[in-house]
Amino acid sequence: MVFDKSLLYIPADRLDIRRALAALDGTNAIDRAFGPDHQVWPELNDAMNKAYDEWMQAGPAYEFGILSCLFRMMTLLLRLYGQEPPNGVPDADDSRRLKPAIDYMEKHFARKVYIEAVSRSVNMSPYHFSRLFKRTFGLPPVRYLTRIRVEQAKRLLIRRDMPITEVAERCGFCNLNYFDKVFKEQCGFTPLEYRKRFVPGREEARRPTI
Repeated sequence: MVFDKSLLYIPADRLDIRRALAALDGTNAIDRAFGPDHQVWPELNDAMNKAYDEWMQAGPAYEFGILSCLFRMMTLLLRLYGQEPPNGVPDADDSRRLKPAIDYMEKHFARKVYIEAVSRSVNMSPYHFSRLFKRTFGLPPVRYLTRIRVEQAKRLLIRRDMPITEVAERCGFCNLNYFDKVFKEQCGFTPLEYRKRFVPGREEARRPTI
């Protein structure tokens, strides 16, 4: 076996880390929490543990070991979500053009939202609107709307006096099981687990006073 040292020198235009990071950046790209039930958890967890071991041991060229683990994680996430790294920052004109659609979804997320109505808000056909939206923001309009609903649900879950069924209804989820599934996919917890974990004083409030 002969190793070609030229493989160590990758042209800058072939390895644009900023483009890859842009595909994973922001709340509108991918899930920010991954639990043991997530499909990529085993490999992500393994890569993270190996990166930690490299850092702790600090052996020869450990920096490259850590980078290799990070690149492995990025590759997993990019392949999972089926996105090619975008060509830089989303076009500002397209973002401005699509802003009425974003406003429409943020205003009407609690009710059933039809793609035809959203596309009309920007004077486009549903087909061309969906293509432009995904190209600009990195995900389809339906998924963007789901993220809006989940973010709103997280705010409502902080209110201890509101039943989870009511939270689901107020955020446009007509099916509680679907709400649980989507919420866990995005946050890594079910709504009930999220409330128990992140709402201060909830457990104390349940204890009887003497």
